[in-house]
Amino acid sequence: MSLASLEHEEVEQFTHEFEALFNAGDAAGMASYYAEDARLLAEHAPLVRGRDAIERFWREAISGPGRRMPCGRSGWTR
Repeated sequence: MSLASLEHEEVEQFTHEFEALFNAGDAAGMASYYAEDARLLAEHAPLVRGRDAIERFWREAISGPGRRMPCGRSGWTR
């Protein structure tokens, strides 16, 4: 699935589901949306490479101080 190929409503649905996984503390579920060789670039963080590293990134974001998504809805782009 590529976000660029989705309609606005589908992107909104994905965003809600992804945020729900974050709020539930499910880093593995969040990482499952990424390809094995994916890269993640979040605000104030170095480039993260690979699904396993992305899962660790989300696990740390979930358990870290302030516990907030490193990117909000404005961070989702086509």
